[in-house]
Amino acid sequence: MKRTFFIFIVPVLLTTGLFSQSVNELNSPFSSTVRVLYMSNTNTLFAGGDFGFFKTTDLGQTWDTVLTENTRSIYIHNYHTWYFCTYGGIFKTTDSGGQWIPFGQSLPTLLINDIAINKNHNSIFAATNSGVFKSTDEGNNWIISLNCSSSNYPNIECINDTILFLGKSSSTNNYDNLIRSNDNGNNWEVIDFGSFGGRLYKTPGNILFLEWKFLTETKLYRSTNRGNNWQLIFAPFGINYFGPWTTALNNSLIMQKNYWMNAGAYAVYLLVSFNNLQTVTQHSLWLTMGDELISSITTNPNEDIIAGLNNGKIRKISGINLTGIDEEPVINPTQYKLSQNYPNPFNPCTKISWQSPVSSWQTLKIYDVLGNEVATIVNEYREAGKYETEFNAEKLSSGVYYYQLKAGNFIQTKKMIYLK
Repeated sequence: MKRTFFIFIVPVLLTTGLFSQSVNELNSPFSSTVRVLYMSNTNTLFAGGDFGFFKTTDLGQTWDTVLTENTRSIYIHNYHTWYFCTYGGIFKTTDSGGQWIPFGQSLPTLLINDIAINKNHNSIFAATNSGVFKSTDEGNNWIISLNCSSSNYPNIECINDTILFLGKSSSTNNYDNLIRSNDNGNNWEVIDFGSFGGRLYKTPGNILFLEWKFLTETKLYRSTNRGNNWQLIFAPFGINYFGPWTTALNNSLIMQKNYWMNAGAYAVYLLVSFNNLQTVTQHSLWLTMGDELISSITTNPNEDIIAGLNNGKIRKISGINLTGIDEEPVINPTQYKLSQNYPNPFNPCTKISWQSPVSSWQTLKIYDVLGNEVATIVNEYREAGKYETEFNAEKLSSGVYYYQLKAGNFIQTKKMIYLK
């Protein structure tokens, strides 16, 4: 079943960042595409590509081999439990990457591109070259949920019972379909975007982004309601490509953009936004004939950006501000405001301040990266005014957390990092 949807055109304000960043080459274990990069809470950098999965604790001076399978993607379930998707099956760790064991070995194929997990129904979805498979018993048994091969990129996302999958429209062409289920994979429908190839992204706040490409045309869409409606937010002139992306401090979203120039070279940029690409700062990086496009990206708590390239190189990009800009959209920003916690990163205490122009019931809550509430700091009626409170995280594990303020109809969420 195909479903037609409404597209709202929302302009993006693009500004240019100052050229103050520096780029340093790290030692790399790869000679081809670096497909996966992930910086753990223990400052261990994990990297994956065609010839294996590696880790370094000294920013690339030395690398240890973790696995030798062709790496496709990594899924972070919580601080300790991750899933590693390869063309040799799925591997799982429950100790933040220390030990890896095979997972879901009863799957009928080993060609696994990506997975997604619905915590509400204890369901795991595996996107493979043979379709989408579903398990409700921790990967012991699998059933076919959707008979459709996956696209060229990691491509399945879950928001509660809504599963979104980017799959091939047929076995005879290379175009993609965006396919959605609202009932935990029991029934599926095609969201009609026409013929395209693309990538699907989801932020920790459950905002969806779709990169749409056809021939020389590229568009970027955003959905804030689980894919019910999509906003066209970027349709640049010329030949442009987006992705990959990552999230970092202060809810910042970082995405590559590359622009094809007349001489056959690409200009590589990083786009940084603090409000889900409503406003964007563009940072120029380098020129390449195509072999040094960014293929994977992550960050560390020092605001360094680590980028893996098509040719196997890994580079550290420093000097791009990921914490000092406050562009979060607010209702009447001269009156309502949730400030960035200080210090950030912190150990174990940090201060959070906010202001409200009206008297109302106000809540300030802390969430982990999976959306689980871990603390309630404020939950009471307060008069209009400015407030500050201290949060002590000594009973929590190190990692990324989110704090959310609700005051009347005003809601805002920011990211913070706890480092023991």
